[in-house]
Amino acid sequence: MENRTLSLFPRVSYDGIKTGRVQEGFERAMSDQILFRDELVKLSSGIRYALGERMIGEVYISPEGRYLEKITQKDISEKRLNTNISIIDTLSRDMPDTSFSVFLAPTNSVAAKESLPEGAYLYDHVGVAEKIRSNLPGVNLIYEPDTFDAGDYFATDHHWNTYGAKKGAKLYLDSVNKGEAFKDDYTYITAEEPFFGTLYSKAPMWFCKGEDFVYPQVDEGLLVYKNGQGPEEIYDTSFLSKKDKYALYFGGNTGRVDVMNGDAKGGDTLLIFKDSYANSAIPYLICGYDRIIMIDLRYYNEPVSKLMKEADPEEILFLYEMSDFCQDENFSKLLK
Repeated sequence: MENRTLSLFPRVSYDGIKTGRVQEGFERAMSDQILFRDELVKLSSGIRYALGERMIGEVYISPEGRYLEKITQKDISEKRLNTNISIIDTLSRDMPDTSFSVFLAPTNSVAAKESLPEGAYLYDHVGVAEKIRSNLPGVNLIYEPDTFDAGDYFATDHHWNTYGAKKGAKLYLDSVNKGEAFKDDYTYITAEEPFFGTLYSKAPMWFCKGEDFVYPQVDEGLLVYKNGQGPEEIYDTSFLSKKDKYALYFGGNTGRVDVMNGDAKGGDTLLIFKDSYANSAIPYLICGYDRIIMIDLRYYNEPVSKLMKEADPEEILFLYEMSDFCQDENFSKLLK
């Protein structure tokens, strides 16, 4: 439930006892391996919430029980942000005939700022956007936090839900003059089991009943290749019976995903460098392209220059949640 590996009991040794490692290991293991741990953690979080605490487990919890990310200015690396901006600027100047865009999805606590508990602190997201805009004059920057609201995000997770992803896809397609290709009419499917997201795992409470996990039905004929293997389906429905239901999209994050759309008429290729926010947007974006290539730099270790040459994309999009963009340490791979 906590999305981490619980501590095991340590091996007892004289040196370990002498240095205190064994004692510390036993303390951690006793805390993690205690009987009924999940229920006790839920009880503890619930009592703290009932007593008026609205920041538990390093997440904000709104009065109506919505979980919101705690991102402060200390979490925004100015050095990393400057480096990432510089790398994108270099790429865009080296490829003047290619359309470059940066789409920054608002952090859920920014989009749902009306739900933040009193005294909650937000990082300077407006300043970050202005810095990127002023230093990337030749790049199409899309950051529209006022377009999104609490209903576009999961109540227990940091990702936007399928409706937020749909809004994001429409914003991007409009910005590159492909709005006419956008499909607005979808049939939606709801998972049978409730969804409990990653933010819930940080502060689980017994009275939280989870939420619906909804996703759009996609057209047949889409071919998906992951790291060159396939074809597969966009959705891995085995995850609908697991906790990490968001991994329904492509089975989770992987280095490279190619999505081929035989019904598209534009003939264009979109290359996306992304975090996990992009995964749920692909069912809505694919209508405008013959091919979408998604690259997650955390897991992709092939030469990007070779990829650029082979793919020859008409458009390159960086799609990240804003605070992720400011912290991603893998942009240097773009220059290899």
